[in-house]
Amino acid sequence: MGAAFAILAPWIVRRGKGTADPAGQGKDTKLSCSFCGKSQIEVARLISGPSVFICNECVELCMEIVLPLWEKVASRSDDG
Repeated sequence: MGAAFAILAPWIVRRGKGTADPAGQGKDTKLSCSFCGKSQIEVARLISGPSVFICNECVELCMEIVLPLWEKVASRSDDG
């Protein structure tokens, strides 16, 4: 996880920390997950994208959905 975290670190918002207004108006912005709607205070992490955010809980749910597919595809390619 170390290398991936280093790449994502600039986009990760920690719990309870606001971020400066992207327009540079100096206001703190309250952020929430674009998928589940939980606020930054309710989750451990938010990862930002272009005007969207995803929380660590939604990332975990996505991984539970995607990993079995990846494993299935990988096992097919290993079979030759």
